[in-house]
Amino acid sequence: AGSLRNERALNLYVDGVEMKNLNSTNVVGSPANGSLIPVDALQEYHVLINPYDAEYTRGAAYIISASTQRGTNEAHGSAFGFLQNKDFISVTRFQRGIPNFAKPDVNRRQAGLSLRGPIAHDRLFYALSYEESTIHNYVAVVPGRPAADPALWDSYAGVFDAPSRNQTALLHTTYIVNDA
Repeated sequence: AGSLRNERALNLYVDGVEMKNLNSTNVVGSPANGSLIPVDALQEYHVLINPYDAEYTRGAAYIISASTQRGTNEAHGSAFGFLQNKDFISVTRFQRGIPNFAKPDVNRRQAGLSLRGPIAHDRLFYALSYEESTIHNYVAVVPGRPAADPALWDSYAGVFDAPSRNQTALLHTTYIVNDA
């Protein structure tokens, strides 16, 4: 499909709503900010390449259309957890080149839960999802060494903390007006 030039060339629709910042034309909640909706809230998604349908406005290259979970007359629930610690994260050759490099204590935790069911039998339903992601990561800075003065940038070399925490929740309610 080719490379993506930037975020302005893609559109994200969640339950039919365009998730585009019309000021900057970027997708709302870009990857640097974390997920827009909890992972467990997704029911299905479609990735469209070269969309020419008028339904998908302002999408130049890729369209992602997602649907979230809906409640039914039966109660359902699920939970998940994920842990990645220091031992599962590798060190690159460039990081080993940093003087006195020591891999910091890094970890990643992700957990979530979902509940779905009826509020009023055959009429009103809910689907609730919550997720939290906590990442204690680092950024290794390995500056270049110019031939004229190889030690010029050495004071900027090192390992720096880069923590992040993201919480997201989604409540989807559905009301059936009549049986027709």
